[in-house]
This record gives sequence, structure tokens and C-alpha cells, in this order.
Amino acid sequence: MVIEEILVFISNLPLKEVLIYLTGKGIVDYSKPGFEKIKQIIIDKHNEGKYAFVPDKTEALFLQQANADPKYMQISMLVPKYKHINLIRTGILLSEYNKKIEKNEEVDRHRNRIYQIKREIIHQPGGRRLLKIAKLPTTEFFPTILAYLAQLKVNGYPEEQLEEEFNGLVDDWQKSSKFAGNDDDWEEIITFCRRQAQDKNPRFFILALYEKPMRIVEGAIAQLESENFFEEEGYEIKISKGGNQGFPKLEVSIFKKLY
Repeated sequence: MVIEEILVFISNLPLKEVLIYLTGKGIVDYSKPGFEKIKQIIIDKHNEGKYAFVPDKTEALFLQQANADPKYMQISMLVPKYKHINLIRTGILLSEYNKKIEKNEEVDRHRNRIYQIKREIIHQPGGRRLLKIAKLPTTEFFPTILAYLAQLKVNGYPEEQLEEEFNGLVDDWQKSSKFAGNDDDWEEIITFCRRQAQDKNPRFFILALYEKPMRIVEGAIAQLESENFFEEEGYEIKISKGGNQGFPKLEVSIFKKLY
């Protein structure tokens, strides 16, 4: 069978079946002259399995270097055996493209590439859930989620439970998170907290950026604490402020008591 026929045959096979097929044909050294296209297909399929899409050369280099990203390093420490952990690197790449769009850097090209990557992910088996994982690092809530998982680890949660909790966060972070905007008031924040408790959510999060939303969230939390709401519902609450002078941030994590 000529190389062109082999390429057509293996193009739609999963990586494992491709390697079995090539071995059966006696093709095991892909560095030989003439096998360049076969080697590239294997690389593409390997990367697709890791990242749920096929990166170009620049993206592949970025994804390799994302090993040193603090967010990736933290999640890999917390759930090192997580099956889809490399999708966090995909999410970091998407986040990088979003930053370029915010800076008005080749906006159309980067938007198109984000669309293409998401489309490739969604067409993978279980693609909708894979896309949820990849989206996590693109959200303002991701550092809050990492801090919550780190708190669980400090409190003695074993790796298996941390992974189970992370899976739960992947599934429901959108409905269990509240982004407080300028148009929100105390009552909306209070209603969100009461609804989460009524739904018996084991953890939920509130994020506020800039001074006005931060004051609103702090006021609502103070009101609920004065009513002993969190204690009666069996929740702990952790509040942290961050950001910088021009971009202050307030993160609130509310979770069932760990002990």
C-alpha cells in the first residue's frame, strides 16, 4: 500500500488503532524519509487526545509551556490524576486569546480561532462536558475554585474526593456562582445565597469587581451573618480581597462545614 493510501486509511482512526495498524504494516520508525506526513498525523492525533483539538505549531508550543502556568501547576497538584487535566491548558490558551481580543490584537482572527477550537472540542465524544472543563480557566471564578479546592486539601480531603469535588464544580459552577454587578443590590445577593441553601448546594461563590459591587456584597453578607444564616444552614464562609488599586476584587466562598 502506497503512503497516500495509508494516509487516507489512518486519517479517521483513533490514535491507538493507527499505531496498531502501522505496526502491522511494519512501519515503526516515523523518522524515515517519506514518512513525514504519517508522523504529523500521529502528532496531531496525540495532541487531539490531550487537548481535545488539534493545535498548530505555535499553539502546541504555548500548550507545552503552559505547564509552568501557576493555575495549571495548582490544579495539577490538587488533582494530578484527573483524566482531562490537559484541557485546563486548552482553557489557558483560550484565555490568552481572550486577552489579545481585549487588547484589540487581531480581534477577528483570535475570535475565529476560539470558535474553531470550541467547535473541535464539542465534536469530541462527550464534547459538551469537555468544553465546560476548557472554559473554566477563562472565567474570573477559576482562582476562587482553586482556592476552595486548596482549602479542602488543607482540611485533609484525599485526592479521590478532591477529584470528585472538581467534577461537581465542572458540572454546576455556573449555577452556583454569582457575579455581582453595578446593578445588583443587597436583596439580589441575599436571594442568591438563600436559594443556594434551599437547593442544598454544598458550595457556592460570589465575585465582585470594583468598589461599588464589593460594598454591595459585603453589606449583603453582613446582613446574613447578623441573622445567623450561615451558621444555621451549616455553612462556613471565606472572604478574600485581591486585585490592585485600579482593579480591586472580592471573592466569597461559602461551603458546608468541613468538620
